[in-house]
Amino acid sequence: MTSPVDALLFLTIGFAGGFLGSILGIGGGSLMTPLLLAVGYDITVAVPASLLAIVGTSLGGLYVYEEKGLIDYDLAVTAEAVTVPGSLTGVLIASAGFKEAMKLTLAVILLLISIDMIRPTKQGNNGENAGPSTHPLVGYASMYLAGMISALAGIGGGVLKVPVLHKLMGVDIKKAVATSKLMVGLTGAAGALGYYLGGLLNSCLALSLLAGSLAGGLVGARTGVKLSGRLIKVLFSLFLLAMSVLVIVRG
Repeated sequence: MTSPVDALLFLTIGFAGGFLGSILGIGGGSLMTPLLLAVGYDITVAVPASLLAIVGTSLGGLYVYEEKGLIDYDLAVTAEAVTVPGSLTGVLIASAGFKEAMKLTLAVILLLISIDMIRPTKQGNNGENAGPSTHPLVGYASMYLAGMISALAGIGGGVLKVPVLHKLMGVDIKKAVATSKLMVGLTGAAGALGYYLGGLLNSCLALSLLAGSLAGGLVGARTGVKLSGRLIKVLFSLFLLAMSVLVIVRG
């Protein structure tokens, strides 16, 4: 039986993850899971609940981004089709014993991306990219690697998908955030379903987290569309920097 205190705590954590996730185009699991662990919840409860909450973050953000016409559905489906095999590859590599080495690699990659994200583009004043600077195949190959590294490090794919969409595939930063929201929602739904079918999802607590993330995602998206592209890139860069430090510390 879930206590009112637990439910309120999950609502609050979910709202925080949903708010930040919608602004940056990430699922929010990289914030929600550590917070749940910090307040004493077991990893077996935190991870499945966070995955379900990512769906709420995605839905809350998508409602607003759809109104603004910022979601590229074709790109999201195509890129996600490449990311999923990458995630499966990551699982196989982790089972072979290379996970710790890959975590250090991830930390370095996040640090480099955080620096690159704030570099001015050809239209530098508004934070928009002038267009793709690489072949599309390079972008999709990077999506595959993003899925692999995300599975190895246990972080949300949006942390890597947004930079790939924006920097390598030439997608405007706001459209990259919006499109990533759809992608991480699909990933989160698949993961949560797997835990549910395996009887590992604490439904009461997870639904409380989901309700909070849905509200936070809605508010965060409405906030995000009002921010300049440049500010979003700076915020994302700072988040990546924090994530790189966290990966090193936890590694």
